[in-house]
Amino acid sequence: MNGTRRTRLQRITSLDAHRAAKEATTEAARLAARAAGDAASAAYLHPIAEVTQVVTS
Repeated sequence: MNGTRRTRLQRITSLDAHRAAKEATTEAARLAARAAGDAASAAYLHPIAEVTQVVTS
């Protein structure tokens, strides 16, 4: 399947970042790790199929 390795890496990265957020010792580190996990999961859950899906303002 095309893209399988990429999507697996995105999923693993998201989970790892969210785990890191739980272990963060400062609020800034927790929020940064959570944001990184959210970004990775968003890319995994909603791949851009066409350029017209991107909305710019």
